[in-house]
Amino acid sequence: MALQEDMRKQAEELRELRQLRQQQAQPAPLIKDIQQHIALIVAIPGPVNNSELLYEWFRKQHPPVFKGSTNPWKVDQWMSMMGSILDFILVEGNDRVACTTLMLRDDARIWWEVISQTGDVTTMTWAEFQQAFNDKYYNASIRASTVDEFATLTQGNMTVTEYTLMFDRLAMFAVELVPTNATRVDWFVQGLKPMITRDVEIVSVGGNSTYAQVLERALIAERMENKIWMKGVAKRKARKNAAKGHNSNDQKRKGSDLAGQSSQDKRAKDIGEKIAFRSGSTEFIRVAGEVDDCGCAGESGDIVEATTSSL
Repeated sequence: MALQEDMRKQAEELRELRQLRQQQAQPAPLIKDIQQHIALIVAIPGPVNNSELLYEWFRKQHPPVFKGSTNPWKVDQWMSMMGSILDFILVEGNDRVACTTLMLRDDARIWWEVISQTGDVTTMTWAEFQQAFNDKYYNASIRASTVDEFATLTQGNMTVTEYTLMFDRLAMFAVELVPTNATRVDWFVQGLKPMITRDVEIVSVGGNSTYAQVLERALIAERMENKIWMKGVAKRKARKNAAKGHNSNDQKRKGSDLAGQSSQDKRAKDIGEKIAFRSGSTEFIRVAGEVDDCGCAGESGDIVEATTSSL
């Protein structure tokens, strides 16, 4: 309810302001009466004058500030927005300049102060201000650089959506390169990634497609390419996991074999099992491994005469 009430009040104030500007050519007493009447409605404190009312309305539109920029798109957007606000509240003549320069900050403010010192800005027209502004922030050098950037623009690592946004922004300043729908489509398609360009061109063969249609096809092609890429990633991951599992089994088998070999080696170093038998009063053993410090001699499998230390 509060929002609706505020909107209603603003609409009434705007209507009163328009009536006031239409009455500016009438005798001063009548203008004074209207100003006083509006002052009571909008509750502006202090002496009432047309400039205060105008600036109050201007501030209510929340105009953006401008700090200076080398980005032509940001420069153009700010100037376009300011023009729209001033048109909406019916600001004309030097008042447009006065309102606009209120929003300059930092480097832009310094530039305006220099301009103010070199001429009478109180009589500057809107066209003169735009010319001075463009000379500073959108001069021939910047325009040429922007056109070059557009001519060399490619999708690269950008998504189709990101590429489209950049393409549209730069195309605003390269009108001579994209004067028709056909040339715009041409530039756009050639800047896409090769695989997407191929898919779009296959679908577009034999038809005069609009820029919007080509953009939609590029988005579809990108989705398909992403699906194919994701499947490839999944397959590679599966192969990698399978190889990792195979290597793990090999390691286990190798470990088991090594453990067995180690045990055999250990047994080989032992004297081994003694198979003793008697022949009369003499005892013999079969050498199953190398003879340790038992005093026996002979190769594996030999039968030697036992000594007291062997047994």
